[in-house]
Amino acid sequence: MANHSPATAQKALQTTLRKLEKATPGFRTKWMLWGTSAIAADVIRPQANIPLVSIDLDFRSQAVSAPIQEEISGLKKAFPKQTIHEADLEFGLLRTATKDEETGLLISIDLMSSDEETSLEKTEPSQSFDNFPRQSLESYIRNKLACLTERLEEKDILHLFFLSQTDPQRKKIIEAGLRKLPSPTLAAHQKALNQNWESIINKCIWGKLPETADITQFNSWLRTILLKSSGNTLRAQTHAQNRPKTRS
Repeated sequence: MANHSPATAQKALQTTLRKLEKATPGFRTKWMLWGTSAIAADVIRPQANIPLVSIDLDFRSQAVSAPIQEEISGLKKAFPKQTIHEADLEFGLLRTATKDEETGLLISIDLMSSDEETSLEKTEPSQSFDNFPRQSLESYIRNKLACLTERLEEKDILHLFFLSQTDPQRKKIIEAGLRKLPSPTLAAHQKALNQNWESIINKCIWGKLPETADITQFNSWLRTILLKSSGNTLRAQTHAQNRPKTRS
């Protein structure tokens, strides 16, 4: 985003969230921030100096099957000019977008009522969003690892790569999780990201990408993990089992 910086994006996100909170009583006791926007602001940008930006406000309910009627009313009150794109009362799903008046940025808003497993996830106060509850780092990493097996979306493994550079212990946890995945799955994500690297980076990196986080470093990092992933381990075990026995 040539005319914007992470700071302007953060201001737009904060303004949008504050308007939503003001228009919906008890909003922060009912919902938690979910996904990359808060993790990028709280962890990746300050700890790894990587200007990663996500201009989405994704929420999951802190309780199972939370109703969303109040949130629909709150959105209409906070953003009267916007049209709600999708609202499903039965499944607790609400999607819309609003343009920040000061920056002109289009902020996506996604609310989803949690299932039992998601509702049990731990939260942490987001320092970048007025201590609004957000998904814990542990939960975020676990969710991203699961996404790698469920979909082929380049940003998932990219976000894990960036997050691995924020803390040595966090790096070990992420790499251990990746090594448990089948090597063909990791290779597919690597190929997809390499093919679309420039377009992905242009969308989510609002500033200069450090050399420690460029495509060369990404491929080197993932190559090391691939050599130790579950798929390669299985092949090594199979090879050992099929090896002709030698007489002692």
